[in-house]
Amino acid sequence: MKTQSSVIRVLRFEDNAATLVLDGAVDCSSSKALRAACDQLIDMGVQELVWDLRDVTLLDSSALGVMVCCTRRLDRCEGRMVITNAGTTPRRMLAVTGLDQVLTVAS
Repeated sequence: MKTQSSVIRVLRFEDNAATLVLDGAVDCSSSKALRAACDQLIDMGVQELVWDLRDVTLLDSSALGVMVCCTRRLDRCEGRMVITNAGTTPRRMLAVTGLDQVLTVAS
């Protein structure tokens, strides 16, 4: 089964906050680019990083790993990561892994 690759774009970047809009499958083929984008934003001083998952069709373990790494980095600088607009599939992945108890998941 072939999945659509992910598209990552910065929707909002102001003050110490940024919103990344993810689209398609966030998997091992796109996780490296996602991690690089998040690292760059955190290095620029972002303390609130929002992932908008409205159009995400798949989150695999590599994407969840990026979430954990970003959350840890933000915790060290008293920042936070927020997941928004997660559909059924992403929410299920967050729940099964218990990440919905660790991350801030907004509707």
